[in-house]
Amino acid sequence: MAAPSSVGGQGRAILNPYPTTTLEYQYQGLEQCIRGIESAATTFTDGSRADGPWIVFYGVDEHAFDEVRNSDHELLTICTKFFDPNTEVLILKMESLWHSSASMAVTRWIDQKAHAMNVGSELLFTGTGNYKLTLFDDNGLPLMPDGILQTIQKRADQVIHPFAVPPSRSMKWPTFVLEVIYTEARFRVEQDMRLWLQATQGQVEFAMTVSVQPRSKRITLEQWGLRHKPTKDYPNRVVAAPVQKMWIEKPRSSSQDPIIGGRFEIPFRSLFLRDPGDNEGDFLMTHEDITRLARDIWRVDVIIAAGNE
Repeated sequence: MAAPSSVGGQGRAILNPYPTTTLEYQYQGLEQCIRGIESAATTFTDGSRADGPWIVFYGVDEHAFDEVRNSDHELLTICTKFFDPNTEVLILKMESLWHSSASMAVTRWIDQKAHAMNVGSELLFTGTGNYKLTLFDDNGLPLMPDGILQTIQKRADQVIHPFAVPPSRSMKWPTFVLEVIYTEARFRVEQDMRLWLQATQGQVEFAMTVSVQPRSKRITLEQWGLRHKPTKDYPNRVVAAPVQKMWIEKPRSSSQDPIIGGRFEIPFRSLFLRDPGDNEGDFLMTHEDITRLARDIWRVDVIIAAGNE
């Protein structure tokens, strides 16, 4: 991160490790924070907005962060928040067009399948809510420096709760978590998936990512699970790894069907925490489903091109 410096109310671009379009501000309250996000959302080119702009605020104490985190302002709800109380730095990453389109495409697929089985009313899509997750060390133990349990506020691109849960389970955790990947590093994705699966004591039954490659726009759907991978120093170490994968490649001509590798399926029980009944079953992504999902995501290119005319 660039070293903190004196910045004005209008914000300015900073350099590595963030894009040159990143804005930085000295924090002056919630309203100024929202104005900064509005500036990022309206002054960048459509190409920059497609990647999701970054905004950095300095001088943010824990009270100020709570104010930002608890705000229900529309712009703040579509930002991923990274906060370091030691340096009093708050970093906001706005949702990109790729994130929102991919999230909606998957949500639409699940919702349509559920309603076709007449169980749509049994699922609650709660969107981009934040969850407080415990951090773990490489040995799988809760991270507790100086005896203080370390936690993080984690935001997914979509989460699903069933309306009814068994008596042994609370409504605290969702059964389904989706994260969309556009420019995020692979190791960071693995860390995020491990966190969702480990910090929820396995109550997230289905952790899923949708990756859109920036250049080729190849779409990859993956389900993640925990795998025991011990080392000499960390015999109880677990990592997150894909347990199911499907990729969709964009054809050269719009008249051609997408090129598909693998298959993708969500077990009925993973969403509803019960066995399927009559006329109910697992959520298998058919060729028609895949084509519709890919079309919806790739449509972002058309929107960006129209905005640059």
